[in-house]
Amino acid sequence: MTVSVDSLRETIANYGIRLGHDPRLRHQGTADLMGSYDSRTRTIRIARGLSTGQQVVTLQHELIHALHDQNGTWDPDPQVEEMRTRTETALRLVSPYEYAIAERLYGPDPWCLADQLGLTVHVVRDWQQLAHDNPRLLRTAEKAF
Repeated sequence: MTVSVDSLRETIANYGIRLGHDPRLRHQGTADLMGSYDSRTRTIRIARGLSTGQQVVTLQHELIHALHDQNGTWDPDPQVEEMRTRTETALRLVSPYEYAIAERLYGPDPWCLADQLGLTVHVVRDWQQLAHDNPRLLRTAEKAF
């Protein structure tokens, strides 16, 4: 993983977006809400107790929501907005080269790859779907071998 929590915090601050924790957000499993963005206060909030990989994914995901809001490209359909944000998150966090190396060494299991890449299973699965739909994502990285 080439993106760090500190670099994301700095980027968020540079955009004038506040960052905090929300006690109502709970991380008790893989499908729980780990973060949120409030467009009225321009604040990203994340759950406490997240691993470093979960923090990176959550901060990146919520930053993309914030940028959609700031740039006027927020989709009024929540499902479309969420899928678009998940796609952008996967594209920003998963290096095709690092993914290709990890998959060659450990196989295609998303849980194992998430652990090796320092990301969440959701991001790896989203990226795998993108790579399936757009095979050139992996082909370029595989040529480096």
